[in-house]
Amino acid sequence: MGFRRYFLNLWQLFLLGAIAVIFIFTKGWLGFKSVFLGGSSWVIPQLYFLWKMQQVKIIFDSKKMLKIFFLSEATKLLLSFGMIATIFLISDVDKIIFLGGYIFMTLVSFLTPVRFGAKNV
Repeated sequence: MGFRRYFLNLWQLFLLGAIAVIFIFTKGWLGFKSVFLGGSSWVIPQLYFLWKMQQVKIIFDSKKMLKIFFLSEATKLLLSFGMIATIFLISDVDKIIFLGGYIFMTLVSFLTPVRFGAKNV
């Protein structure tokens, strides 16, 4: 089951790379960088959350499990917002394409179980 979860994240990274390659041909280097950084702002915190949830599998105390879940989710949210703010402040990106990449990866994350079956997620 753990490999399947990582497979889904690799699938999302593959889609991000494919969309980024399309943008390098249509919008140039700035479009590629914007969509790649936007998608990465969703994928990297999601990988952190997945890693923390894999560590929780051995815990049988439900209160501790919920506490770790909510702390990991809050950390994922803060990490995502921190990455977005840092990228906006430091890097020269097209903000519309950046947010489009972020939203695209969010949708891919939620719609991936439709493609691979919800019971395998």
